[in-house]
Amino acid sequence: MDALPPLDGLQLRALREAILDAFEPDEFGLLLSDRLNQRLYNHVSTSANYETQVFQLLNKFRSRGWLDQLVKAVEAERPKNPQVARLRVTLGLLNPVGPTGSSEPERLERLIREASPFIDFSRWISDLVALQGRVCRVEGRAFGTGFLVAPDLVLTNHHVVAEEIKSSPLARDLLCRFDYVSTGTAGVQDGRIARLSTEWHVASSPPTPDGLDYALLRLSEAVGEDQVTEGRKRGFAKIPSAPARLSSGAIVEIVQHPKGAPLAMSVGTVTGYCQDDRRMRYAANTERGSSGSPVLAADLTIVGLHHSGDPDLQRDALYNEGVPISSIVQHLGSNAGVPKFWQ
Repeated sequence: MDALPPLDGLQLRALREAILDAFEPDEFGLLLSDRLNQRLYNHVSTSANYETQVFQLLNKFRSRGWLDQLVKAVEAERPKNPQVARLRVTLGLLNPVGPTGSSEPERLERLIREASPFIDFSRWISDLVALQGRVCRVEGRAFGTGFLVAPDLVLTNHHVVAEEIKSSPLARDLLCRFDYVSTGTAGVQDGRIARLSTEWHVASSPPTPDGLDYALLRLSEAVGEDQVTEGRKRGFAKIPSAPARLSSGAIVEIVQHPKGAPLAMSVGTVTGYCQDDRRMRYAANTERGSSGSPVLAADLTIVGLHHSGDPDLQRDALYNEGVPISSIVQHLGSNAGVPKFWQ
C-alpha cells in the first residue's frame, strides 16, 4: 500500500477517532511496541488521558514523518473495524473537492465557511463512514450519483435516467456502483455493482420549472443488507419527513461522483431558496456526474438532492442548485404506490 499524503486538520482528527474507536489504551500501546518498536510513553505525557495521549502522539509522528507507518499498522491490526476499514476514504473525503482547472465554464462559487452549531465529531465521523457505503455512481446513458434511501431503493435525478425511463423499460444497461472509492495513492476500488429490478421505475418528477427532478429506482437486490464490515450492514440514508429549512450562510456538504470519478465531498454554504422553495441554492463545488448527490447539512442530515448549476455560462457562476428533500417527500407522499421510506 502506497504512502499517505500529508495529513492535517480534520484528517488528523479522523485518524484519532479511528484509533480511539479501534483500540483500548493497553491495546494501542501493544500495537506501537509490537509493530513499530515504539513506546507510547516516550512520546506523550504520562499524566494525560488516553485521548490527549493519542493527540500528542499523532502530532509527534507527523513532525517525524511516521504517520504512514502508523496508519499501516492500525489497518493491519484492526482491518474489520468500520472506521479503520474506510479510513483512507474518509481521509480523502476530508480533503474537499475544489475547482478542477477544467476548460469547461465554471459552475461554481467560492467556498465560504461561516459559523455553525457545535457537532459531536465522533458521531459525525461515524455517520460519514456509514454514508460512504450508501452513495453510488449511477451508470447508464449518462453518469450520475445516487444514494440508498431503503435497502433496495436509490434516489437520483430524473435527468440522469431520463433516456432509460423513456426508451428502456427493462433498463438492462443501467446500474448502480457502490464503494467506488479512491484509497489514496494505492488506487481505486472497483466497487460493488447492483442492477435494477424488472419494475425499477418506482416514481419520478422531471426537471421542469414545476417539477422536482428526482427518480426513485428499485434495485434487484437489497444492497442495504450487505455486511460491509464485521457486524455492520451497509444500511441506507435516513430521510426526515420534515427536514429543517437551512438559513442563508448555513454549511452544506455534497458527497458525489464528480465527472464519474471516485467518491468525493465538497463543502459550501447556502445562498438562498427560489421557485416557491422548490429549489435551494448553495456555493459548493460540483461537476458533471454529481447530479443526484445528497445535499447534507453540517450534521450530515440530508436536506436536498443536487441537480444543476447556474445556467448562465456568460458569467462567473453564482450558485449550484438542488431540490429540497422536503419537497420530494411531499410529492412522493401523494403517490399511494410508493413505499414510505422517510421518517
